[in-house]
Amino acid sequence: MLKIPSRLEVVALLALGYPREKLDISAKLAHLIRPRKKLRKIVHVEEYGRKFPSLS
Repeated sequence: MLKIPSRLEVVALLALGYPREKLDISAKLAHLIRPRKKLRKIVHVEEYGRKFPSLS
């Protein structure tokens, strides 16, 4: 269904939604210490190999 190659092991799937209105202090600190990765590098759309489209 997702066409993930057999050489890869799925360790987690993430359902995306809307962020909470307020983040606690530990979540804010985590974002300062660990910057976000670019979506293009980590997200596949509908199936493995279909990269997230560039927004620019």
